[in-house]
Amino acid sequence: MAMNSGFFNAVENNGSYDREYGAAFFTALMKATFKNGITPGSFAASVGDGLTVNLTAGKGFVDGVFFYDDEASTVTCTSASGTRTDLIVAKLNEASRAVTLEVKAGTTTAAAGEVAIATVSVTGSTVTEVQNMGTTDYGAICGTAPNAEKVGGHKIYVQQSQPSNPQTGDIWLY
Repeated sequence: MAMNSGFFNAVENNGSYDREYGAAFFTALMKATFKNGITPGSFAASVGDGLTVNLTAGKGFVDGVFFYDDEASTVTCTSASGTRTDLIVAKLNEASRAVTLEVKAGTTTAAAGEVAIATVSVTGSTVTEVQNMGTTDYGAICGTAPNAEKVGGHKIYVQQSQPSNPQTGDIWLY
């Protein structure tokens, strides 16, 4: 792979421009800037009716891809014979170019391209308990997309409130 750098303004030469940046370039920037994880308070899970789990709105990053849901949502577990522990994840699917919220039945381990959100206890046809993942651990289970990272002397904020002392060139995602 060749060396890449950017972002630079394109220069027109004979009716065409000398550069353009695609999603792969931007995703590489985000992957270098943010660890996999969800922002604090995102996708808080709670027991729903029967086999459903309620999730609040939220946002995060997985392998450099930003994902968010600005509305509450639900996921549905499958019935268990006895008691089973499931894992709710945000899963990157590059083929469909989407991140989806999914239930992984019978496991508590997130795979590559996944961010763990919560573990769920299912007994028969009822969700009996939900345990949200810690969002401050950068370990193998779940990491947090930090609120501010330094990039070339500028900060990238991922928060709902306006940053204190923002500087020209800072980026604010909310």
